[in-house]
Order: sequence, then C-alpha cells, then structure tokens
Amino acid sequence: MVFYRVLCFGDSLTRGYFKMGFHHSPYSDTLEQLFIDNNLSAEIITKGVDGRFVDPEMVENLPSMLAQLQKIEAKEKEVSSHEKLLI
Repeated sequence: MVFYRVLCFGDSLTRGYFKMGFHHSPYSDTLEQLFIDNNLSAEIITKGVDGRFVDPEMVENLPSMLAQLQKIEAKEKEVSSHEKLLI
C-alpha cells in the first residue's frame, strides 16, 4: 500500500483564514477527506501562517520546514523500529 505525505505550505489562505480571522478552515481538511474517500492512506500536514504572503521569504523558509519534517519522520521510524523489537 502506498502512503502519501502531503505538505500544505503557505500563507493565511493555506491555514484557512476566513471571517476576518475569527475562523479557520484549511483546504487541507478537504484534501484529507478526498484521500479518505478514495481509500488512500495519507498524512496531510498544514503549515499556513497568517500574515505571510507568497513571496521570497516563504520560498526561503521551505527548506527548513522540510528539514524539520524529515527529522520528525526519522524519529518516527526510530520509534517504530524499537516497537518492533519489543513485540
């Protein structure tokens, strides 16, 4: 089975900003439901920041965001391998 990991990286629209910031409903919720509806396994990660605009600063921040996610994934794999040893 294929497992997908999707990073939704962007500004306040990615975070789901609406109603002048009193509510948030990220599009990643809909994306996640599409995966579920199609029997696909995925982790959807939403990293939208209010007040940011799609600009060079965001492009500069993407590598560090991906590096953080890789560290998390490595730790998850490490924990998973330890769990297998304990079973």
